[in-house]
Amino acid sequence: MSNEKLLKELSDHVYRLDRKHKDFDSTLREGKHRRFGEVQYKILTTEDNTTNGMQAMAVAPIKNNKVDTSEIVSTMF
Repeated sequence: MSNEKLLKELSDHVYRLDRKHKDFDSTLREGKHRRFGEVQYKILTTEDNTTNGMQAMAVAPIKNNKVDTSEIVSTMF
């Protein structure tokens, strides 16, 4: 998956951290594994700031059964 496509998919999911969002996803939590495109990622951290409305998520790919923190991807809105 290209970096642009990954960022778009992550962006689509980061909105779902907001409990008020119609597609809220309670499974988007720190420590969980999630497939984005064809790659499995570990969710490193999430943020749903109800004060300023920001949602953010940082993920790292899992390669050879290990989390590769040299390739952390983050997105926020």
